[in-house]
Amino acid sequence: MPETAPPAGRGAALAVAGAALLALCCVGTAWPSASASRDSPPVVIDSDGRVLGRIDARSLDGASCAASWTPALADPALQRGTTMTEIPSIADRLDAAGLPADNLLRRRAALPGPVQQLHHDILEVIATTGTPPTSAQLTSWATELGLELTPVLRALADAELLFTGAEATAVTGGVPFAAYNTSAHRVQISGGPTVAANCAVHALGIPAMLGRDAEIHSTDPHSGEPVVATSREGTWRWQPEKAVVFIGSSGSGRPTESCCPVINFFTDADNARAYRRQHHLDGDVLTMPGAAAAGALVFGGLFSPSETA
Repeated sequence: MPETAPPAGRGAALAVAGAALLALCCVGTAWPSASASRDSPPVVIDSDGRVLGRIDARSLDGASCAASWTPALADPALQRGTTMTEIPSIADRLDAAGLPADNLLRRRAALPGPVQQLHHDILEVIATTGTPPTSAQLTSWATELGLELTPVLRALADAELLFTGAEATAVTGGVPFAAYNTSAHRVQISGGPTVAANCAVHALGIPAMLGRDAEIHSTDPHSGEPVVATSREGTWRWQPEKAVVFIGSSGSGRPTESCCPVINFFTDADNARAYRRQHHLDGDVLTMPGAAAAGALVFGGLFSPSETA
């Protein structure tokens, strides 16, 4: 089964993106730079030009692949930057598809601290129990935080951070968790519940957000065939080996309405492209390593403290 392991340490999000693109070589795609080669693999750098580490992609059995990460601190040659090569960014591909990687975090950071705390508590309950908090829990938390519950829930829903009922008095879900725990993307959280994700990238982002292992079960909407992706201690494996994710939108509108319904897993790139043509969609096709990197970029910092408005 193919796999890819994410890096750790400073600049991890950018490094994950680089790892994902290098792992493309395992499914027949060229290395991302003409100056890169299998004998001299490119390294990952951050926005300030600091070397974060090197990715070595290899074939396991002619069909599977893996990507291993060497941090810069473990290799003096990397610290000197002697093999530095620019790498295309998953963030750029998300931007081009109309899905800015930092959009979710920017929307959350614009909210006051107490509202961010309430949002965090709601997601934590869903991740722990598989269901949204009760009205009694919400009321208690809002009181402790000095918040008026209904306007706050409405603001979180308007920011597409939560899903609520029509009167904004109850929570039905919260990005990345689907409303009413219903979708084609089922995520079994290790040691926890099975939850539904709004789309493929949301499903792949849940392990990064929680720092937990998980197994995703989904279905290729073009062929009806199953796709399974598993994260264990930061290493992703998936079946079938040529599985991909389509990212894009069906038009303008709220991302959860125009993007999420079409961001799906596919058994291979041909199915993804056929689906895109059939539904007249704009977007891009990511390999599974690239899609896992996208999930980490979008959701990896969602449980971390942020500056308040």
